[in-house]
Amino acid sequence: MVEEEATTQDETKKKAGNERLERLRYLNHGEIVFAGAAAGFIGRVIIQPLDVIKTRFQLQVEPIRKGQTGAKYTSMLQATSTIFREEGVTAFWKGHTAAQLLSVTFGVVQFWTFQQLVKLSKTHNLYDNHKGSINFISGAIAGAFSSIATFPFDIMRTRQIAQSKKVYGNMLQGYRHMIKNEGILSLYKGLSPTLLSIMPNAGLQFMIYKFIDRQYKRLLGVHDENAYSITGSIIAGSMAGLGSKLAVYPLDLTRKRMQIQGFQKYRTTFGEQFTCHNMINCTIKTFQKEGLAGLFKGCVPSMWKAVLTSGINFAVFEAVCDTIAKWKEIQRLENQVTVLKHLSPTFRNVTKYGVSPDIHSKVAENPDPHESEIQEPPDDY
Repeated sequence: MVEEEATTQDETKKKAGNERLERLRYLNHGEIVFAGAAAGFIGRVIIQPLDVIKTRFQLQVEPIRKGQTGAKYTSMLQATSTIFREEGVTAFWKGHTAAQLLSVTFGVVQFWTFQQLVKLSKTHNLYDNHKGSINFISGAIAGAFSSIATFPFDIMRTRQIAQSKKVYGNMLQGYRHMIKNEGILSLYKGLSPTLLSIMPNAGLQFMIYKFIDRQYKRLLGVHDENAYSITGSIIAGSMAGLGSKLAVYPLDLTRKRMQIQGFQKYRTTFGEQFTCHNMINCTIKTFQKEGLAGLFKGCVPSMWKAVLTSGINFAVFEAVCDTIAKWKEIQRLENQVTVLKHLSPTFRNVTKYGVSPDIHSKVAENPDPHESEIQEPPDDY
């Protein structure tokens, strides 16, 4: 009896998963883009304060530890208190406009590119036998495209967070100031370490997410990988963000420090200033002056940020896609009902919930075979 119930439950879950996969296939590019944008927007609003603290830590030359003489920030709690006391609560959302544009655009490009690459691999029957490598490569390419498309937003966010006095009143003013004083290429300072970090980071993120999501479902006895669970998405997304971010963190710190080169005079109240010439020089100088720990400054808030961001992004993206797919399925069924109603007078009592109970008696009462003939709706419904 128990085995029969378990089998029935498995079959029900598998059927639900197959139905969900079938619905998701009807999503068009615009709907996938919308889901990616929603994921990026919601995630950014929640994690922006952690991003501010992380960036301040990454740019500080002095060690971040309690009792450190001359250090602006010595711990997450102290940094939170200091920023609130000196700059007010709005300081935790400094650079938020640029960060929001970054997150939304990044989410759109990343998820759309990833979905298209995975679809392409399935079209050529490659995905089933190479899931791990396909997810990694697709994620890496999607991450690279997203970074290039959004990098000017990234550097503006960093500088707005880094400034000790208000230099950039808004994004447009900031871009004009940068181009006038540092040239147009200043909008892409730090792109090299970004691409070196984002490709393995994004690749690992998607690969780890898919792997943990499958293991979570198996643990719960769900044998269909197409079944959706918001809890599973949050857990898998969080673990994916944590593992992938930790693997490439020193490159993220290097990127931040390169992004403020030429901007040091606007950071006079933040302690000793850091100067470097390129990615390799930046990494070597950081290691020589601050040791191995210097390459992982801001790692704690960064890990919290990575866990929350990835968990929220994957959960929101999956949930939005699933909601749109279900809505389209309802619309499709209602369209089928409308077609059936116009095919024959027999179906005037058909509703979106099914056929009325007296339909069979109406058919029996109708002697005209042409009147009672039931036709199939067109395929495109």
